[in-house]
Amino acid sequence: MSSKQRRWWWAAALVVALVAAVPITLLLYVTRTASGRARVLALIVDPINRSLAGRGTVSVRELSEVRWNHADLVGIAIVDSAGTKVIVIDSARASVDLYALFDKRIHIRSLDVHGLHVDLRKGVNSPWNFTYIISGGGPSKKSSTPGFGDDVTIDVLHLTSGEITTVAPWSPFAVFTGTARDSVIALREKFHDIARTSDGLFERRRYALDRVVAHDGVILKPNHAPSSIVLDSVRATVADPPIRVTHAAGTVTWTPDSLRFALPHLALPASLGSADGRVWWNQPGSVRYDVAINATASLSDLTWTWDVLPTIGSGSVKLRMRTLDSADDTEYALNDLNVTSEKSNVQGRITIVARPAVILLQKVALTFSPITSELLRRVSYEAVPARVQGLLRGQLLAEVGGTLKNFLIDRLNAQFEDRTVPGALSLITAFGRVSMGVKPAARDMQIDTLQVDLRTLRALAPTLPAIDGVLRGHGHLVAADAVTADISGLALQWIDAAGNISRISGDARVGYGLSVPTFKVALALDPLSFRALARVDSTIKITSAISGQLNATGTLDSLNWQVALRADAAGLVALSGAASI
Repeated sequence: MSSKQRRWWWAAALVVALVAAVPITLLLYVTRTASGRARVLALIVDPINRSLAGRGTVSVRELSEVRWNHADLVGIAIVDSAGTKVIVIDSARASVDLYALFDKRIHIRSLDVHGLHVDLRKGVNSPWNFTYIISGGGPSKKSSTPGFGDDVTIDVLHLTSGEITTVAPWSPFAVFTGTARDSVIALREKFHDIARTSDGLFERRRYALDRVVAHDGVILKPNHAPSSIVLDSVRATVADPPIRVTHAAGTVTWTPDSLRFALPHLALPASLGSADGRVWWNQPGSVRYDVAINATASLSDLTWTWDVLPTIGSGSVKLRMRTLDSADDTEYALNDLNVTSEKSNVQGRITIVARPAVILLQKVALTFSPITSELLRRVSYEAVPARVQGLLRGQLLAEVGGTLKNFLIDRLNAQFEDRTVPGALSLITAFGRVSMGVKPAARDMQIDTLQVDLRTLRALAPTLPAIDGVLRGHGHLVAADAVTADISGLALQWIDAAGNISRISGDARVGYGLSVPTFKVALALDPLSFRALARVDSTIKITSAISGQLNATGTLDSLNWQVALRADAAGLVALSGAASI
């Protein structure tokens, strides 16, 4: 290139630079005064309000400062048609591509926001307030030519001190009436933020955004849906359910009635993981959600999923939490669970369904290796008595499960190592229904395998005679609670500490939780070792084995009995009487 050509291109470039600088120079000159800044602000805000067509308005209290590389705004608000502020920003600093404004595009190179307040409300028979602002009350014909405000992008976003509040109608299931309805409302008010108004009950949820750093935000763009933004770092708190997020990074997309997020990096106060899910509000009732979390977690971050989970311990879990057909029903599915807490280890899966007046445990497949009696007592809502001390190993399967008061066990394989009696080991294999809580009980339970170290049984029921050894057998537990047990099809073998063997079969109803145990039994003895009985009661002088039938009714201190017995090779002897043991 010749020197003459170079001079020509330099001149051309200088002219272009001067032309480009003219609007910026004029803008900076105009905005030196408050009235000039107000005129510039009107040039930006008025077209946006015209595009909203009365569905809402945007206002800015002050354009406080304009420089060549940024503008400072104070008191930004988006107000719905009813005059309620939906979004309020205390202050913001924006670097805007001025030339994009001539193309009716809002291209924000960087945006720093402090003090974001979002108030999302839904009426009893009306949509969410921001949905109407964005899309109007019904379908409208779209213009083929994009207007001002139809193309909004943000290159870099910094947000501090943000909060989002949602308020939506809530009511109990229609099946609840009278005092039952009042109880459901009282329970909901206890654990959630419920407001009573002249229009009915409303539920409030709060989300605090302490700090957000993001980029590549597509807020609006012709022929581009949904909106999206890439999150570099988020620190936030969810009030209900109570979750504190110390760091999150990923992608968020949204439409007027839903929000999706994919966060491969997620940290809670003592947990790390990832989250992927969706939140939507296009149906009647509360906001709905479906969120999957894979985490290496501390139990202290998960106690809100189940009120009896301990706060000490850690492990890994795949958690899916979602609202069901009714937004009042929430499901927490814990899969691939591997948790260690309080010298206990639990592996497997469990699903907890929380409804307004009941909690369901379903899809249970848990392995204990082991679980301490203290932890077992906690997760069974104190169903395990405090005098039970030891380690439980085994597996619990309950696909249908049920409520805590009507829980169907498909299979229970358990082995109990008694800490109060060294060397005492008991085990059971069973299935049936149990009730957990203050008054534990069981019914219609088939016991396939039973082995009880009688020293443990005596420790639990001190009023029993001084029996020892091991009891093995099987039977059908018709019903049992902390006071009585009703058993049919009983088949037991008792081997005492001296090696004496007794075999007993039949039906029995025993009351062991009373001051004096009670019995109603019809048993076949095949045989009954009197050597073993003599070790319990020294007044018994018979030492042979006896076979036959025993029927007994009464208490240990007043027992009526009838027997038809055969001692070794002797003939059959029928006896009856009363005894005090």
